[in-house]
Amino acid sequence: MQNTNRIFYLDLLRVLAIVLVILIHTFGYLSTIVVFPISIKLVYWFFNAGVPLFVMISGALILGRDEEPSNFLSKRLKRVFVPFFFWSIIVFVLKFKNIYDGNGHIFNEFLSYCRNFIPYLLENKIHGIYWYVYMLIGLYLIAPILQKSFAKGGEKLVRYAVILFVAFFIIKSIFPSFYMFKYYDFHFIGFFICGFYIHKYVKNKHAALAIIGIVVSFILSWIHFYYNIGLPYIQIETISIYLLFKGLPSPKKWPIVFMISRYSYVMYLSHFLLVSILYKHQIVPLVLEPAFMCLVILIVLLLVFYLVDKLKFANKIVGI
Repeated sequence: MQNTNRIFYLDLLRVLAIVLVILIHTFGYLSTIVVFPISIKLVYWFFNAGVPLFVMISGALILGRDEEPSNFLSKRLKRVFVPFFFWSIIVFVLKFKNIYDGNGHIFNEFLSYCRNFIPYLLENKIHGIYWYVYMLIGLYLIAPILQKSFAKGGEKLVRYAVILFVAFFIIKSIFPSFYMFKYYDFHFIGFFICGFYIHKYVKNKHAALAIIGIVVSFILSWIHFYYNIGLPYIQIETISIYLLFKGLPSPKKWPIVFMISRYSYVMYLSHFLLVSILYKHQIVPLVLEPAFMCLVILIVLLLVFYLVDKLKFANKIVGI
């Protein structure tokens, strides 16, 4: 049953975010074996907004609450860590198949291999894309402090944090060697806070400004790519997309959007398992392969997790 309290533009942003994440990983895999023209590579840069959008959505939904740290952490960390641990085990076991060379007894070799699980888990050696989970857990650990601070400080304090984030990225992009940045990094905390600020305090529609921002970010990405100049194009792109989606009208029903949004976390944790499999069976021209694979992966995972969602004992474990 669809939750009537859901916020359409945030669900739609989740759909876009997971699509961008899948696209960047399918495109990234293909770019290791194919040389793309520069025009295609410029589009690739735009896919980087996926994870920042996820972070902004989390900020919008979390930082406006005033919860006790123990309640917040027990609920949120369980929701994030249990599925992460489950998929880490699956990926870890599947990796053994790739490294086992046939020498020695397979059972003894597997037991020896399993000793690496905890170190791999702590050092993000299960799979590279799981860096997002570690970053998200860090944001959740600091979120109760931000909740209490923003509840007391109000809009002025949140606006100050946003200004600090914007100034940080402008200066860091132009002067990356600025010494203070050796010790401070506001990157994802900034997206976290910006998502909350726009969600709560930006009331008017800013479609024109958002579109201008997207165009500017594309121009900046072009300059960055051709001249290797540090520019905050990802930040401008992400915030502009967020602003654009916030002004969209909310339809009464959006079942597909709701389903993909609901399954977005488990899709993140599992989608890469299909990427290498699909690349072994090229069906369309290579230039269309990332988009085609993204569509196939979304459909397959949507069907699989729709069925898993029916198993109430399993859905929380896998990340639904």
